[in-house]
Amino acid sequence: MEGRILTHKHDRLDWRLRKFRNGKKDYHPIDPNWETGRYMICHCKARANLPSKLLIFDIVYLGRNGRVRSAFKIERTRGRGAKRIFYFKKFVFAPSKEHYYVLFHKIIHPPMGSKLSETKVEDLLSKLKKAGYLEYNSGEIPKNINLDDWDAMKMQARHELGRRHYCP
Repeated sequence: MEGRILTHKHDRLDWRLRKFRNGKKDYHPIDPNWETGRYMICHCKARANLPSKLLIFDIVYLGRNGRVRSAFKIERTRGRGAKRIFYFKKFVFAPSKEHYYVLFHKIIHPPMGSKLSETKVEDLLSKLKKAGYLEYNSGEIPKNINLDDWDAMKMQARHELGRRHYCP
C-alpha cells in the first residue's frame, strides 16, 4: 500500500496532541480526529484527490525535525472535493513525549503530501514499531496522554466543526 506524508500543527504542551489551545487563526483542533476515526477538514486538496486505501503519516515539526505523531489507513471515503471525508478504523501513535521517530530534518509541506512507495511505507511502519509506537482503535485514548488535555482537545474540535478553517 502506498502512503502520503501530511504535516499538521501540534499543541505547545504536548506535541502529540492537535493544536487546540489559544484559539488563533493558525490553530488546528480537528484533524486527524483519532477519537472519531475521521479526517475531515485539513488538507482540502489532498482529501479531494487522494485515493482511498492509502496510509497517511501525520507529521508535526519541532524545530526542523519532522516527527511522526500518528499514522492511519484510509478505509473508505465519503463526499467529494473539499468536503470529502477520510475514515479510518485504527491508528498508530507516538508512545510518549520523549520517544518518537524523526522522519525529516528539514521542513517539507507540499499540499498533496509527500508520496511514499509501498516499500517505504513498510520500512517506515517497521521503524515506528521499533520506536515503540502502538496501534489503537479509533476512539481509544493513547497511553501516556493527559486525560484532561485529551478531553479539552476533543471539546475544542467539537466546538470548531462548521467554522471556517484556514488549512491549505
